[in-house]
Amino acid sequence: MESAPLVDFTREEADVFRRAYDEALEIAVALLDGWDGKGDVPGGTATEAATAPAPAEAASSRVPAPPASARTLRDDVLAALADGPLRTREIRAAVEVGTEGGPASGSVDNTLSKLAEAGLVARVGHGMWARTDQPPSQS
Repeated sequence: MESAPLVDFTREEADVFRRAYDEALEIAVALLDGWDGKGDVPGGTATEAATAPAPAEAASSRVPAPPASARTLRDDVLAALADGPLRTREIRAAVEVGTEGGPASGSVDNTLSKLAEAGLVARVGHGMWARTDQPPSQS
């Protein structure tokens, strides 16, 4: 099994992470101790209390929005079939099998099988697949 090299933080990223973790830990401990989330965080220093925004305000400004969910191979296969039936090899090409970062041929085959089991695609000929939510093509 292949594994990618371990990713590590740069010195700057590690510092940002450590500071954010320390601040979040302080807020979490205060919440566990019964703090209602309003006003200054109990146990914070006077300098921190004077310069820091309210915890809810600080958290909302620091916490990034969750990333859009990544497209899955299932999504890519269904998108490839959106314009009509395709042969397995055409589906593989559409989802970029054989390219760097692309899926393996077997993964596409497994995805097609799972989509067929779920009733989302069907074989419409030898090696030909179509979505079941679309009318048959008039060829």
